[in-house]
Amino acid sequence: MSADSKLAVNSGERTDVLFRPVLRLFLWPNKIIHKLIPVSLNPLTQLGAIANTLLIIATVSGIFLLIWYTPSVSQAWSSLENLKDSFLPQLMRSLHRYSSDGAIVCILIHALKIFFAGRFTRVRWIAWITGLLALAVLWVIGWTGYWLVWDVRARQIALGSAKLLDIIPIFDEPMSRSFLTNDHLNSFLFFIVFFFHMLLPLFMTASLWLHIARLNRPNFLTGRTMTIWISASLVVLSLLKPAYNAAPADMAVSPQMFTMDWLYMFPLFFIERMSGGIYWAGFLLTGIVLYSIPWLRRREKTATIREKSCDGCTHCYRDCPYNAITMVPRGEGQSLLSTINPSLCTGCGICSGSCPTLAATLPHNSSRDMIDVMDRWFESSQKNREPLFAVFVCSSSAGRSIRFDRESGVSQELPGCRVFSVPCTGMLHSRLMERLLRTGAAGICIIGCGPGECSYRSGGDITQLRLSGGIDPEFRADHAAEGKLAYFQIDGLSSGEAVKKVLKFQKETLENHLPGTLLNSARKYNAFVSAMAGICLAALLCFLTFIGSDLLYSTPFTGDPLLVVSFNHPGVVSENCRQMTDEEIQRRPAHMRSASGKVCERKRAEVRMRIFVDGKQSASGSYRASGLWQDGTSLAIENIPVLEGKHRVRIEIGDTLDASEWKFAGENEMEFSRWKRKVVLFDRTGGFTWY
Repeated sequence: MSADSKLAVNSGERTDVLFRPVLRLFLWPNKIIHKLIPVSLNPLTQLGAIANTLLIIATVSGIFLLIWYTPSVSQAWSSLENLKDSFLPQLMRSLHRYSSDGAIVCILIHALKIFFAGRFTRVRWIAWITGLLALAVLWVIGWTGYWLVWDVRARQIALGSAKLLDIIPIFDEPMSRSFLTNDHLNSFLFFIVFFFHMLLPLFMTASLWLHIARLNRPNFLTGRTMTIWISASLVVLSLLKPAYNAAPADMAVSPQMFTMDWLYMFPLFFIERMSGGIYWAGFLLTGIVLYSIPWLRRREKTATIREKSCDGCTHCYRDCPYNAITMVPRGEGQSLLSTINPSLCTGCGICSGSCPTLAATLPHNSSRDMIDVMDRWFESSQKNREPLFAVFVCSSSAGRSIRFDRESGVSQELPGCRVFSVPCTGMLHSRLMERLLRTGAAGICIIGCGPGECSYRSGGDITQLRLSGGIDPEFRADHAAEGKLAYFQIDGLSSGEAVKKVLKFQKETLENHLPGTLLNSARKYNAFVSAMAGICLAALLCFLTFIGSDLLYSTPFTGDPLLVVSFNHPGVVSENCRQMTDEEIQRRPAHMRSASGKVCERKRAEVRMRIFVDGKQSASGSYRASGLWQDGTSLAIENIPVLEGKHRVRIEIGDTLDASEWKFAGENEMEFSRWKRKVVLFDRTGGFTWY
């Protein structure tokens, strides 16, 4: 093997290089925020918990809104419009809207961050699938919530929903017919939407519970300080920019432009510009791609337990971030035994660093293998009469860009050092560090992920606790002779800083100017600077939430007047009889043979319609009876553009087999104007109704 072929970038072994440039967009703000605000208050490190807190605020404020809201298609708009004159009701409504918007913003950023960090592989498939499900349910909650306002936005949502649902044969007649005129609005349908809006949060809760079910010690909600910041920010935003109704819905008027919440209503842009079939095809294709993502990347190698070596100490059970380890009885009077569920294990190796007896191990990177590598390094160092300085780098940290020879660990960027890559610094065993220093290593440097950036949730914190003596197996400095050890958590953007810190530590250690163990010390923050940074950050997040919820939207309509004609009418029943052959009669059971030997097929005639505007035929068509056996009614909704002004409209309808017979006819003079539509409805009992 040539030197060039052995030289590799420490990039998590197979981290997708296409994702790294985009991931940097998330690391930059995290780096800046960490310099000004403690990690516990950094929103980018707890987006999921912030989203959950916002959803609770949205739920509570929504329950309060029920005191003043009337779930009726005729009173919904006015009941919300009246809130403008009352402080508390209007505050509750604004909190309900902005907390919902903030939740979906946090979830989207969280999902993108997880995706580009590559934390969606097969082992984490439940978290990915349930996360997408929760996002979809949240979107439906918001979509139905805007429907319940029954303003201009709700009008377009209702029409868009009807357009999509009409593709699916689940209703007796097209849902679109319910929204042709104000007089025919379906109050029961409005109540169903209200019911779903109230019920769906229960499914949201179930999705979120499954989302974190595999996590050990999950942060489901934010801490007290962060919750106060979130609540205060929402109150300030609600007072500065209260959430109001748009113009009331009018089915006769097609809106030209209005502001809408793009975070929830963005599908409207596509629904109004493409056919329902194409939209459904694109929606299903996108869903298939998103839900199959966890299986598109290779499966991680999982840890194993040597049963004979396991002493049942439960350290691995305590430290595993994903609840992949279970303690089971070994036998009566014997200690417990650790077992690993391969379907939950992510291959981080943290259990390997937790095990005092080295029973937990990664097949491709075990502590025993690391000991063998270190021994070879010692032999090489002694042969070359040079001190051994070991550098362990997390494959997802800033050290991933350091190039080194995989066999010897030699790196041109770190002369005099031997580099070893691990999936997570949490897999480094304290006894291994002690052994290295006792046997003559000049120093050890560990490079981990930056605060809040650990690919395995808690690997960096566990490493810090072990090295500081916070948890077992702790690093015993008094057992490490005169050796030196340093642990640096460096953000993923500062690869140059990682090299500089290693070289500086190496120099000071070899010159014996830095005795003892050097760990990450708690950063000291200026209270005033942190408060100002927090205010600026809260203002920025509020701005992003508000700007996405109140942007202009232009409809694709040309504004030309429109004539809409619709009917739901049964055609005349026709009967077609023929004489069966002897062979057909013999095939029939005896009790089903008629005396006449005839078989008759009954079906309804197609209903025909033609429309004349100022004496000129503008539209015509035939409409088959609905139903599998074509025994239902015929349905029609025709949209005909007309010129502005007064026009004489005549409509003729025929429901018999005689194509020349037009049994029903109606004529009226109608005045058309831009952005408005005139509707004509027909039924057998009431005849033509002109709107």
